[in-house]
Amino acid sequence: IKADYLLLPGDITAKAHPVEAKIASDCIRNISDALSVVPNNILFVPGNHDACWKMHDITDSTGIMWSHRYLAFQSDEIIFSKINMRSGRGNLFVGNFFNLWLYKDLIVAGYNSSSQEMPTDKIRCGSIVEEHLQALEKEFEVLKLKNDKRVKVFMLHHHIHDFKMPRGSQKDYSLAHNGESLISLLQKFNFDLILHGHRHYSCLDAQNCAIPIFCAGSFSAKIASEWLREVSNQFHIIEIEPKGRGRSHIKGVIHSWSNTLEGWEKSPEFPNRPIVGYKRAFGASLKDTHVAQKVKRCI
Repeated sequence: IKADYLLLPGDITAKAHPVEAKIASDCIRNISDALSVVPNNILFVPGNHDACWKMHDITDSTGIMWSHRYLAFQSDEIIFSKINMRSGRGNLFVGNFFNLWLYKDLIVAGYNSSSQEMPTDKIRCGSIVEEHLQALEKEFEVLKLKNDKRVKVFMLHHHIHDFKMPRGSQKDYSLAHNGESLISLLQKFNFDLILHGHRHYSCLDAQNCAIPIFCAGSFSAKIASEWLREVSNQFHIIEIEPKGRGRSHIKGVIHSWSNTLEGWEKSPEFPNRPIVGYKRAFGASLKDTHVAQKVKRCI
């Protein structure tokens, strides 16, 4: 199994301790080696567990301590600082909390949806800040992304689409604020895929959303006991066929593996459940003109 890129949508650590970040960095290097991914093609965004809550002190009116909540990820000895500084087009830890990475065949925009969370919040969920979206839009316009034919992926930690929980009666309080505005912006610039983490089980919606949205689930976090028969730790290979041949959108296949007592095995299918099994396709293979003709006939 090989890959061209390795994308990590947050919660690299549990409590943002420097030792955790170092262990994670070493583990990710081993994974990238196993997948033949070169270091420059490893990308990540922080999650809600990647900010150190101990840096929050209400007696510090300057805010200096809180501004260092991502310090564990900024050491030159681990990969995360290098990833953040590689593009030079933003910063995941300060300012507008986004970054962009440009490759020959791929564009990835990453956003720190956890940047506004505070340890004092009763309900901790992600936020898409309007000012950050405006700054993103300006950057997209400068880069002329609307007509760029490369595959465009947006990566954040929190989910912006209300997927069903493994059991329909469960409530979800961690849906990111202002997700609709983000989807509208990405649709305006013809993004192809939204990738996120946060929820500990994988989901894909490629029908009800303007852009396919894929939740990667969890690679190694402990799974809630009530989900154990249906949910497992997973990793995924996303194969994408780029635009072209009369198509304005990508098509692709997600292959998923689950961690079992026997090791990593092809993920099982769960009918009538949102969890992604071993093979899940998305996108359209028809040319846009053919789709338009079929729709016209139906009308």
